[in-house]
Amino acid sequence: MSEREWQALTKSEEAFMVNSYEIDILAGVWGDLDDADQYRPVKELAAILLTLIDRGWIEVRRVAPWTSPSGEKGLQPGELVPRGQLPAVLECGQLGVPG
Repeated sequence: MSEREWQALTKSEEAFMVNSYEIDILAGVWGDLDDADQYRPVKELAAILLTLIDRGWIEVRRVAPWTSPSGEKGLQPGELVPRGQLPAVLECGQLGVPG
């Protein structure tokens, strides 16, 4: 992504991009949205995310369990959610990890 492309992002698009850079769970994006955007229907927010995915800037993965070499349990990005499944997954709340 170029500087010009970054500057052209809407606040909602920027929130999804920040979320993806942080490799945060998708629900974490609400903390980065403007107040008005926090009350938008999930379907509208999903449409914004899908435009970023279609540009190749974000991918959404499921959350997968992970165990560190020392035995500590945690989570990591799992399998990629196919583009065709994303609207249904996002609407039903099966949120993944953008990256």
